[in-house]
Amino acid sequence: MIRFYLVVIFGLLSSVGNAVEVAFFTFRKPDGTVLELEPRGKFAHVAIRVGSQWMHAHPYRGVDFVDRLSQIGHEWTVLANDNVQPLSLMNVARFTKLKYDSRFRWEAEDSTYCSKLVGQILKIDPLPAAFEVQAWDHLRTEQREGSLGLSPDDLFTILKKRGFKDESPRTCEGLFR
Repeated sequence: MIRFYLVVIFGLLSSVGNAVEVAFFTFRKPDGTVLELEPRGKFAHVAIRVGSQWMHAHPYRGVDFVDRLSQIGHEWTVLANDNVQPLSLMNVARFTKLKYDSRFRWEAEDSTYCSKLVGQILKIDPLPAAFEVQAWDHLRTEQREGSLGLSPDDLFTILKKRGFKDESPRTCEGLFR
């Protein structure tokens, strides 16, 4: 029986790095409800695996790398696609010096936000943004209806259509969370 579990665990570990992996995070408000960035949205943040680390846009550090998803959040879903070449630091070097864009402007070349970062790495075009839910009230005067962007939920839907599959959990971290 122990041999079976070892084979399963090592099989899961050996598959890491053979696909592009994108992690989508659900954050909760103090009352336990999901923080929605769009109506009925599920995700509020996204990161992408680069080599053995996860790359994401952090509000204070800009583009940032972490070793474990739990360094970003506690509730996540990982989508993976074995038909897309895994990323290396060389593939994403041009993004590593970007600062965080708290105004969420797709056209800004010197800054980024989480889903813009992943969208640009994976060559996904932006969509008209609505900024409809309460979470965006602070931006209403700065953002215009229909400006371009990607939300984590938009990105999740697009990747599913592109053949990305739910691979949660894929690592020991995912197995034992």
